[in-house]
Amino acid sequence: MPSVSNVVMNDINTLTFTGTAFFTSGFDGQVIFGGVQADSVVVSSDTLAVATFNTGIPLTTVAQAPQLMFKSRSSSIVHWASPSTTISNTMTATSIASSVTCSFSGGCQLTVSQPGLLASLQSSSNSLNVCYLPCQPSASSTASSL
Repeated sequence: MPSVSNVVMNDINTLTFTGTAFFTSGFDGQVIFGGVQADSVVVSSDTLAVATFNTGIPLTTVAQAPQLMFKSRSSSIVHWASPSTTISNTMTATSIASSVTCSFSGGCQLTVSQPGLLASLQSSSNSLNVCYLPCQPSASSTASSL
């Protein structure tokens, strides 16, 4: 069975898993962190897998263990490789862009520079509210701005 010995957050978008007995054929790797599934998981050997979150690694208020699983392509078999290593990706943004202009009828553009915020908002249990109203990410949102 697959086993994870370590997980490292390489940058704002990728987690690297090291371990043993990772499935390199017949299975698809998947990673879930902070309730959000990684956009891609590349299992390059039986000891190395890299998960990429295109909109940034989701934010968490407390350290969590990312979940690595291997799903069979030909059956319903799933193998879990849960690490004991936890990752913390806390919010570091403390302000918003200073030039915000809004109207009373609604609608204004607000920029928050925080890697992982957009990924976190993809989970239905998370939201960003301003004056008690939810903000909706624009179609042009990226990993570092919302």
